[in-house]
Amino acid sequence: MGSDHRKFWETRWFLSILLAVMIFLCFLTITFGALWASAGAPNLIQDVLRTPATPEQNSSGQPSSAICTTPACVAAAYRLNRAMNKKVGPCDDFYDYACGSFSQTEAIPEGKTSWDAFEILQRQVYGDLRAILTAPDIDGNLHSTPTDNITQNMQRYFHSCVDTSKIFQHMRRLEPLAELLDKEFQISLADWPLTEGKSAVADPQRLKQAIMAARKYGNSLGILNNYLGAGMSHAEHNAIVFNTGTFTLDSFILLDDNRPDIHNAYVDYMVDVAFWIQRLLGNEQSAALIENYRPVFQDILQFERALANVSRDAEYADKVLEISLVDFAKVFFSPFGGSKPTALHMQAEEWVQYFKTAWASSAQNITVTTNIVVNDPGYYVNLNLLLSGLKSSDTFLWNYVVWKVIEPLVRHLGDQGEATYQRFRKSVYVEAVNGNPSRSGMCIDTLIEHFPNAIEHLYIKNFSHRQVKRSVEIMAEYVMVAFREMVKESDWLSASDRIWFLGKADKMTKTIGYDEYLTSDSAQALNSEHEAFQPDRSNIYFNNYMKGRAFQTRVEGEMFGKRDGSSGRMSIPKAVSAFYAPRRNSVTIPAGFLQEPMFGADYPWYWNFAVTGSAIGHEITHAFDAEDVLLDGDGAPWDKSGMSNETLKLFEQRAGTIVNQYSNYSLAGEDYLSENIADNGGLKASYMAYQKFRDDAFMGKEETILPGFEHFTTDQMFFLSYAHLWCEATRPITSDESHAAYSHSPARFRVIGPLHNSAKFSEAYQCGPQTYMNATKKAAVW
Repeated sequence: MGSDHRKFWETRWFLSILLAVMIFLCFLTITFGALWASAGAPNLIQDVLRTPATPEQNSSGQPSSAICTTPACVAAAYRLNRAMNKKVGPCDDFYDYACGSFSQTEAIPEGKTSWDAFEILQRQVYGDLRAILTAPDIDGNLHSTPTDNITQNMQRYFHSCVDTSKIFQHMRRLEPLAELLDKEFQISLADWPLTEGKSAVADPQRLKQAIMAARKYGNSLGILNNYLGAGMSHAEHNAIVFNTGTFTLDSFILLDDNRPDIHNAYVDYMVDVAFWIQRLLGNEQSAALIENYRPVFQDILQFERALANVSRDAEYADKVLEISLVDFAKVFFSPFGGSKPTALHMQAEEWVQYFKTAWASSAQNITVTTNIVVNDPGYYVNLNLLLSGLKSSDTFLWNYVVWKVIEPLVRHLGDQGEATYQRFRKSVYVEAVNGNPSRSGMCIDTLIEHFPNAIEHLYIKNFSHRQVKRSVEIMAEYVMVAFREMVKESDWLSASDRIWFLGKADKMTKTIGYDEYLTSDSAQALNSEHEAFQPDRSNIYFNNYMKGRAFQTRVEGEMFGKRDGSSGRMSIPKAVSAFYAPRRNSVTIPAGFLQEPMFGADYPWYWNFAVTGSAIGHEITHAFDAEDVLLDGDGAPWDKSGMSNETLKLFEQRAGTIVNQYSNYSLAGEDYLSENIADNGGLKASYMAYQKFRDDAFMGKEETILPGFEHFTTDQMFFLSYAHLWCEATRPITSDESHAAYSHSPARFRVIGPLHNSAKFSEAYQCGPQTYMNATKKAAVW
């Protein structure tokens, strides 16, 4: 046995029983070796996890008499206890029992409409990043020559972003913006917006060059929404993907005729931006002339409403097309009925130039025969129809394209731009009413968006621990073994289909925390990766921001050039939720998730499995939910060689039980189906995984219990810890905008739903058959 193994037990167990422990482990190695090999579970004898609490040696299933008094356990107990409403019985309403006092004990910060464990963790991560980026050693060198040291360059960028007084000085006349648009886009701000009283001509060729220049800075103008994604024929290869358009307002708001207030707020926003841009340029406008802007921007609103209306054409809904650039241009961008071509009617060679402008040398192999992926092709059919029917198309598209170039920059043009943006945001979104986000938070978001690997490196170097990463990797193996058992026990699957599902599980990749190369102390590889970015010599924030956008697009091009499906970028520290990528068949647990209160190196394992384990199980189950069950282990759509039609019908029947269950909670059960399947499967897999782990690590004995919970079993603590994850405090909601696009059930039903279906929960809390929490009919897919 290794020295690390011996050190672990020497430091965690009393010296008086050390010999007994060593004998026990040797016995465990011999007895369970064959069983482990056949089950595929990780071998704890070879790779020992830290066990934060000594297991109680009394019989399993009874309350433990041993109390964990470490600082981590005391803090965890405090979190659980202050959230609980002990006036409610656990079998009467477990969410109220576990979370009933959370909203009274947790103050919701300004600018938030809700507060939960994820928000708490997010605040902690941002505080950590802020500490790194405001390091004092850079203060005296902010205006020195930029270096090849990525840490200092990130700090320079951050300082330029938070120094609002300097931004005000630089943007008083918008010189950096005007210079950029003139040089890169051939756009004069004085010519925008074009109204009837202006004589300037919107040259389609100039506009086409502006469209290409925008893509260089990662801007596809919403209307031509494209990005790098998984290939269709070969999901393991990177491919150019065109998707339906994205708009300033959510589609459901654009299409709601009962929300003229929000529609008008959007028009007002565009008018306000145009007004103060012209004022800062020195072009004083009369009130009457300003009102001439309004019809221009009302046309833009109506155009986006029309696009939103046709974005999901029933004839093409959910279809995916693989097509060459030359055919893409012919099919979707040839003017209808002999109408005049617009700047957006680009031919195949122009699409090649579009990506070469964005990706430079990385796009050298793109030709008119390069295949791309088009999601929902009906969107581009209808876009072409709308373009071909435009009146005064050159003028309209000039105003539209220039607006879409300027819009993502508004917040970065100084206090006036930020104030205008926040005014608009508060008129549309409920959560914005309660305050503005901090400037430092916005700056951290910007840095992460542009330089995720650099920020990830700084974060893990200072705040991540390799032992935690390894522990969660082993936990993920346990959860995967448990999910495989769930598939094996699914008697509604035929033998061949069971093999197919298990094969998909075997092909799933799991990335926990971070890529190993990001831990390099020398940072030589990272410095080389980021050498293309050099902060502005004068450290002007707007110039840094645009350089960051260009760098982000350059990395995207390099990823396309690899064509091997590697992302080139791992998770980002601000991400505090796990996620599943269906076309890659991969689960990612970001580094930001691997800390308290989600995972604690000194937490009892029932907490870690209930919280982090259920998150892992949730993402694994997503590979087998109502949508992604139709993809095979390589991320490609299944065919006759995969899952049978009969199995698909049985799957749909079982999914129907979930739909009915959640619909009875007065929810739209169909809308939340895949997430609800994942919630139920994730909890079941994590519970099974914990039972196996406890048997292997503690021979089934009870772990020590948190202080104040001496009368709880570890099974009870498992379910209580799970419920605590979803405790939430919310402000009164006066509209549905902030929830309409949310794909998960409300927090209460992420607890109630899975526990209603869990016989193990009812057994743990001894909930009788007539109690609310022990549902008579239990729904399940897996």
